[in-house]
Amino acid sequence: MDDNVFRKQVNASGYPFQLRVHHEVKTSYGKDHNWFPICQEHRWQNSLSGTEGFIDLVLLRSIHEYLSLYIVVECKRVSGGCWVFLNPRSDHQQRSTDHALVTKRQQNKSLSPIWEKIHFEPVSSTSSFCTVPGQGNKDTPMLERVSGELLDSLESIATEQLNVGQQPSQVSQTLTAIYLPVIVTNTQLVVCQFQPSEVDLSEGKLTDDRGEFESVPFIRFQKNFTTRYTTATVPMSLAETNRENEKTIFVVHAPRLRDFLRQCNLD
Repeated sequence: MDDNVFRKQVNASGYPFQLRVHHEVKTSYGKDHNWFPICQEHRWQNSLSGTEGFIDLVLLRSIHEYLSLYIVVECKRVSGGCWVFLNPRSDHQQRSTDHALVTKRQQNKSLSPIWEKIHFEPVSSTSSFCTVPGQGNKDTPMLERVSGELLDSLESIATEQLNVGQQPSQVSQTLTAIYLPVIVTNTQLVVCQFQPSEVDLSEGKLTDDRGEFESVPFIRFQKNFTTRYTTATVPMSLAETNRENEKTIFVVHAPRLRDFLRQCNLD
């Protein structure tokens, strides 16, 4: 037998990376951060659309008896190149308002999950555009596709958890859970900072020597995504609808995962 043949087959999958991420979180829990991996390869199903799959990893951080934070992790191993995020702003290190899914349970009843505006740490760059090597103009953007599936799985597990676990013992008690989607990748994350005026209208490209590129440990990917659950706000205009549909997915460079988990908490 040729071990190299088997090793090549193993490395052709993303499972070794996924298992390494789980090991990284588990072995650093209690020392570098307070996020505990409660399950991996958790099956999820959207009964409305018929879509299903497996969640790579779910992390839990208990704030107190009645408030729990969950991170739903998608591990994405890629070969070659970097993910370059466009940020046409002057100050890209800013405090962002994140949309996170919130569920609440009261005695003998559960409230419908809802997307709420919540401030999370850490502060990071924010972008709605990501370029991936080898992606053509007609391709479905890879990060958007992965993010959409991640949000679907997150809503599914949040719905599932409403029917399991301990119920509040008193009418006045409310058990709250907050869910945050995170993509962990081995590829380098780069922010391209530029002014829109630096794009040549006839070429549709950045002019020569324009654009500042900076490697970052993690970034917020914020974009409009279709989800089953809505926000509490009833939009009164198309602009408000656009804002309410915006969701936040944290993208983390795997070597900096411990740093991210150490800082990740409610603001």
